[in-house]
Amino acid sequence: MAVADDDHYVLLLALLMAGLVLLMAGVAVRVFFGAAGLSILDLVVSAILTAALVVLYFRQTEILDSQRALLRQEQQREARQQHTETLRDRVRWWHGNPDRKQPDDPLDTTGLNLPTVEAASFQSAPPRETVYSAEEEFQVIPYDLANDRYFQDLLENHAKDLNDQKETIEELHDRFVSYREAFAETLDDGPVREMGSYRLEPDDYFAEWLFEFLVKYERNMLEDFDEVKDRMVDELERGTTKQRSDAPQIWVRAAVTATRNRAVYAAVFESAEQMEPQEHESEAKVAVQDIVKGYINDIASEYPIDQIEEAAEILAKAEEEIRTLEHLLIEYDGRPIFPENCQYLEEVRSAELEIDSKRAGANLEN
Repeated sequence: MAVADDDHYVLLLALLMAGLVLLMAGVAVRVFFGAAGLSILDLVVSAILTAALVVLYFRQTEILDSQRALLRQEQQREARQQHTETLRDRVRWWHGNPDRKQPDDPLDTTGLNLPTVEAASFQSAPPRETVYSAEEEFQVIPYDLANDRYFQDLLENHAKDLNDQKETIEELHDRFVSYREAFAETLDDGPVREMGSYRLEPDDYFAEWLFEFLVKYERNMLEDFDEVKDRMVDELERGTTKQRSDAPQIWVRAAVTATRNRAVYAAVFESAEQMEPQEHESEAKVAVQDIVKGYINDIASEYPIDQIEEAAEILAKAEEEIRTLEHLLIEYDGRPIFPENCQYLEEVRSAELEIDSKRAGANLEN
């Protein structure tokens, strides 16, 4: 605005000088040409004054347009700032606790809403609130944030590198699952043992259970194959047996966590009449432990296994990528303004242009 004020002073000074010149000219015309000369001078003066008024009008219009442009920029800046705060809330939601101090243990994820890498598996990002989901698919973002429209705007328009990082972690998870499935296919369903009145055979979870123990070994979390056997047998000893209600079978389950048992083997009978639970359950449980010990000895003689090595490398890579994701989220949380445009900012801009158009129309009518 200081430049516009200077222009005003220059224009005023020019008009004063023009007035002084015209006054001197009027005196000269009166002396040399009389009344007729003054009439011609009046016409010239009127033309000059009209031109000056036109210049002043267009200059004032230019100043008003400049002021409107500045106001529009300020409004857009405020709209972007407000939108940034909305997006920042989603960034903080996804991270969970961006203000926390750096923990001594780099693997400490306490209070975070990020996915994690367990000893031999991936763990989805936890939801901020308890939300029921029929899906058990791996989630890099909290389930209750996935369908938020502002979060989608963040990934699609303002933070594409966050979206790229999310897709990188998802791709690693998919590759890990593919190696786990490939390993299961190489087992040929695992060892089967005939026990007289029934047959012991691996259940659905056996391949995954074995895979996880071998990945732990590959990642140096178990010292040797003797420890692998001891840990697997320990889970079988702590596990329970259970009769199936829909088939003449008894499940032999491993205690994979303190509160979770999974069926790794099944005692399969020809008919329910042949099944004597109290007699067969304990016998089947001991026999499965013996089968597992022998099977691990066989695997040890053939180790290494490609799928296990690849899976362990993927888990190590995933840990790095998840840390990169956390650092990116912290970086975005600290940004004063999020870049790039989107639907919401375009709507603000369109509304402002519409207001300007209405103002221009009203000025023309006046």
